[in-house]
Amino acid sequence: MKNIKTVLAILTISLIFSVFTTAASAKPSKASWTFMVYLDADNNLDPFGPVNIQQMSIGLTPGANLNVIVLMDRLNQPAYLYRITYNNVETILFLGEVDMGSPQTLEWFVKYTLKNYEAQHYILDLWDHGGGYRG
Repeated sequence: MKNIKTVLAILTISLIFSVFTTAASAKPSKASWTFMVYLDADNNLDPFGPVNIQQMSIGLTPGANLNVIVLMDRLNQPAYLYRITYNNVETILFLGEVDMGSPQTLEWFVKYTLKNYEAQHYILDLWDHGGGYRG
């Protein structure tokens, strides 16, 4: 009888440790999608930038398995990096004045987002007038 209790105690302890070890080593799952929005509102589109960010927030599904990361530069205001979730806009970084027409700014944004917001798929949205190479 004493041997059975000892074996049961060892099995119970082993089971508990295996559950905690598995839970601690499990990686958080990647998001299905990460949307990178490069929002250049440092022009006459300035009033529409914040409106579009709010529309993104309202349009998301609660608990959606995706990331929406926005770099927005506004007219006569500094640039900020935002994370958009359902009904929430979280400021991630204050960046000061940035040159949204610079390839280095776009490269930094993409690299930062890829490193910090892993996903199975990515989308890069360039938000501006769409005037081609002339901006």
